[in-house]
Amino acid sequence: MNAHRSAWAMFGPRLWLVLAWMACIFLLSAQQGTESAGLSEAIARFLATCVSSIAQALGMDPAMFCVPVLTALFHPLVRKAAHATEYAVLAMLLVRWLAACLPGKRRVFMVAFGIACLYAVLDEAHQLLVPGRAGQAADVAVDALGAAFGLFLYRVLRRIRTSGVSY
Repeated sequence: MNAHRSAWAMFGPRLWLVLAWMACIFLLSAQQGTESAGLSEAIARFLATCVSSIAQALGMDPAMFCVPVLTALFHPLVRKAAHATEYAVLAMLLVRWLAACLPGKRRVFMVAFGIACLYAVLDEAHQLLVPGRAGQAADVAVDALGAAFGLFLYRVLRRIRTSGVSY
C-alpha cells in the first residue's frame, strides 16, 4: 500500500498539472514575435482604455490619460507581469507535487525554486529558436522573481488555511 501511495504521489495528478502548466508556458513561448507582441499589446490597450475611462469619469484631464500613451506604458509591464505570473503558478504547482514526494519543507521549496529557474532558462533558450523572439537574461530574472513570489504566496496561503483564519 505504501509503495502504491508513493508511486501515486510521484506520478499522479499533481505531476500532470505541473507538466500541463509547463506545456502551456512552452506553447506561449513558441508564439512568433508578432503574435506574442499582439496579444500583450491587446491586453495593454484594454487596461489603458479602462484607466482612461475611469480618469474621465473622475473628471481628470483626458489629455493626461491618452489611450495610445498608456498602452505604450503598459505594454512592457504586461509582458513582464505575464512572465512573473507564469512562473509563480509553476512554482506553486511544483511545491504541491514535491511536498508529496520529498521529505522536508525547506528542501521542497528549494527544489521547486530550482526546477522553476531551470525551466525559465530552458524557456528563454527555446525562444532563441522562435522567429521574432529573443531569449533574455532579464526575463529569466523576472521568472525567478515570479517563482519566489509564488512560493511565498503558497506559504502564506498554507499558514492561513492551517491556522483556521477565515475572512
